[in-house]
Amino acid sequence: MKTLYTLIAALVLLLGAGCSSTKDAAKTTTKKVEYELVTMPSGLKYYDMVIGKGKTPKLNQKVTIHFKIYTEDNNIIEDTYKYDQPLTFKIGNEEVIKGLEEGLLTMKPGGKRKLIIPPELGFGNRTVRTVPANTNLICEVELLKAE
Repeated sequence: MKTLYTLIAALVLLLGAGCSSTKDAAKTTTKKVEYELVTMPSGLKYYDMVIGKGKTPKLNQKVTIHFKIYTEDNNIIEDTYKYDQPLTFKIGNEEVIKGLEEGLLTMKPGGKRKLIIPPELGFGNRTVRTVPANTNLICEVELLKAE
């Protein structure tokens, strides 16, 4: 009888230990990622999601980027990822909005950045497509290469 009580006590201890370790295993710690928001003198704001390597692009240099640009209410304006067609252009030729060009000038190839573009660096007081005048734009950009 004493042996039976000993076995039951041992089983209870093992089950209890198993339960507590299961509880511990169920506890997951999530690493909180904090980005540093940078505000440029022009009003452009950005934070880096991935910092690239190499040299930053210069004026008149050709860059190739992937980007998704949308309004604050998630109205997508353009998305090069959707059709896997990156955009190549020369910085300084005014082929894209000023906020995008300015945001690229401090990036390194391989970097990914989120830009918050004020209207004066975007479409300004013009209505473009479905984007009302004086709208802030959000742009997620990836600098694939600068040559």
